Amino acid sequence: MTSLLPEPSLTQAETSPSSSVPTPSITTATPSVKAGVGDSPIPVGDAFARLEDIDGRTHLAVSRDGAEVCSADVDGASRIEEADGDLTVTVAGRTSKVDVETCELT
Repeated sequence: MTSLLPEPSLTQAETSPSSSVPTPSITTATPSVKAGVGDSPIPVGDAFARLEDIDGRTHLAVSRDGAEVCSADVDGASRIEEADGDLTVTVAGRTSKVDVETCELT
């Protein structure tokens, strides 16, 4: 049996979006991860970084898949921080970016 009911029609409100109501943009900030000398390693992409005290000197080590990628002496470093995939180290109040492949500070 065929229905003889009319098909529903769309109203103006249903066919065109209102341009007077702005759509809020949502951004989510990823919190940074920080560590000091002797703390557990922190993740940086697919690597891990940590600050160690070796014979009274501060040492940065980066590893990936359980193997050391690079290391460097960073005397006076107080902390490392990962934010948005970048690693930084703070030495004497000055923050520098770290290349996680070479451990060079920039």
